[in-house]
Amino acid sequence: MFEKVNKAIDFFRWPAFFILFSYLVLFASFNLHGLDYLFHIKSGEYILETGQVPREDVFSFTQEGKEWDNHEWLYQVLIYKIYQQFGIEGLILFKAIILIIAFFLLTAIALKIDWIFAFFLIFFSLKVSFARFTLRPDHLSFLFFILFLIPFVFKKKKLLYSLPFIQVIWVNTHGFFFLGPLVLLLYLFSGWLGKKNHNQFYKKAKIITLFTIFACLINPYPITTLIYPLKIIKDILGGRQTIFYQSIQELRSPLTPFSLNSLYIKYFIFTSFFAFIFIRPNFFYLFLWAVMALFSLNSMRNFYFYIPAAIALVQNRFFYIKRYFLREVVTVKGFFLIRILLFIFIAQISLTTAGQIINAPKTKYSYLDFSLENSVESSSKFFRQRETEYPKKLINFIKNNQLPDNMYNNFNLGSNLIFNFYPKRKVFIDGRAEFYGQDFFRFYNNINSGNKAALDEAVERYKLKGFIIGYKRDNPPELIFTLYKKGYRCIYFGMDGIIFIKESVLKDYPNLRKKKIDFSQYQPESLDFIKDVKLYTPYAEGLYKKGYVLYRLGFYNKSRIHMSNLLNIYPGGYKALYILAKIKYKNKNYEQAYIFARKALGFNSNFKKAKKFIARIYLDLGKEKPARELLDELNLNLEKFKTEKVK
Repeated sequence: MFEKVNKAIDFFRWPAFFILFSYLVLFASFNLHGLDYLFHIKSGEYILETGQVPREDVFSFTQEGKEWDNHEWLYQVLIYKIYQQFGIEGLILFKAIILIIAFFLLTAIALKIDWIFAFFLIFFSLKVSFARFTLRPDHLSFLFFILFLIPFVFKKKKLLYSLPFIQVIWVNTHGFFFLGPLVLLLYLFSGWLGKKNHNQFYKKAKIITLFTIFACLINPYPITTLIYPLKIIKDILGGRQTIFYQSIQELRSPLTPFSLNSLYIKYFIFTSFFAFIFIRPNFFYLFLWAVMALFSLNSMRNFYFYIPAAIALVQNRFFYIKRYFLREVVTVKGFFLIRILLFIFIAQISLTTAGQIINAPKTKYSYLDFSLENSVESSSKFFRQRETEYPKKLINFIKNNQLPDNMYNNFNLGSNLIFNFYPKRKVFIDGRAEFYGQDFFRFYNNINSGNKAALDEAVERYKLKGFIIGYKRDNPPELIFTLYKKGYRCIYFGMDGIIFIKESVLKDYPNLRKKKIDFSQYQPESLDFIKDVKLYTPYAEGLYKKGYVLYRLGFYNKSRIHMSNLLNIYPGGYKALYILAKIKYKNKNYEQAYIFARKALGFNSNFKKAKKFIARIYLDLGKEKPARELLDELNLNLEKFKTEKVK
């Protein structure tokens, strides 16, 4: 009976994995996420046009001439050529192909164990990885890391010969190239420790390791390449990377509180279980697991590099652990029942996933598009970049109007400006955080937070004539408020950004003088709510940000109109409700302020700002007890909270 049921279950192996990979293709084939690839395209264009890999920075006016070790130059050339020939569709296809190959190889490794357990391993590996399905050189490192594991997992000596050639490509495409030699060195060390250094595989691996390390020198920066991994370790241990971890979300540790982190931690705990049952331990996989755990828990960006090490560990330990459990914990019958239960769960997952794939064009993978005649049709997001990523109107304004040189821009806008305007314009900062260094990045953060001393220093040091601030992917910074108070003139105010120019500079730009915006006379635009339903995703966020800027500048009634418009097309806009609460509070209408804050909390129960604001209202109404209870929940000190001002 057991054998017949197991055969019936095994029949569904390939349909289940087919659905799973269809889901992977679905996720990988829409959107590129982020804007860093724009910088890489422009850098690739520069390399091909000049015929050289730049040794110094050429893209910013703040770091001009600073030494730049561009470890990603080959990747940049590659995606520039793909973009040149095939456009955005080609880049999305390139990203999808890399991810499909990588997970196909991971599935081949996982299927060395019972397919029921392999399915769960790959399914949750995908769930953990989806946040990293961007177009980045990291993907090539992810793929190359898996390729370095394949010869050891499958014990194929001939595959070892490919590793030095892979390493030559790796060292010229991404800074994580050191993971290749690391795999080989861990294997050699574990073989020496386990006294297995006499077999032929080990001897070949020793020779291949030497060639692989030599391959790392085949790049434009052979000396700095060898030093690079040591420099990174030194910076991390010395705390020189701390400012990046604090400021850039993807660099924060998975161990810090964040909604996605619970999935990371659960995955880590589950796979770590296999490392702590020492039945015929394989030191190579244990060392690999330990090193990649430390590497990946350092930042969310690195976490999916833990996945290949975890899968390799599980496949190596699975049968030993299964044998132990069958002998000591469950019987064959018990294991059979576990398989049936897991299969039922797999069937449910597969049906749900198949439904998501079928309904994809009707859900978040599509959007309502409007033609010039205002006819409405559904457009697919497949092989399209979603408009929420791009400040199109801001970029078009810059293209159509001559702006002064030496304009400040914020971090996430840099790559876009380089892509659209280099070499005519250079940037203040772009996405190369490590290149700019912790001191400059801290200085940038001070400017962005509205620090007047930092702002004045930046204007003096870099002769800044204006400020281009994009907030398509960011919250509008406090810098906007400071610039307005210091008398800078706004010449562009959109849902994707804002531009300020020095008053003294405008006299030399008559076309820009005509663009000046007087906020006291500004009238919020009315909306066509039938047409603007399409803006549910990008437009609603733009309305909020525009309304938030008006609120910070003190134009509360104009801000109220924007927030009310937003709630008409997106009733769940908890941030808009929060701003309306603050506007009511400014007008000393505490009852309405409380109602709006409670509504905001109703749409997002974890919205800490709303809880703090409700505590503030309680205090102003003389109700200290409920205020203290809320602040205790947020781990905030009551006496210190009383001294804080409401912005």
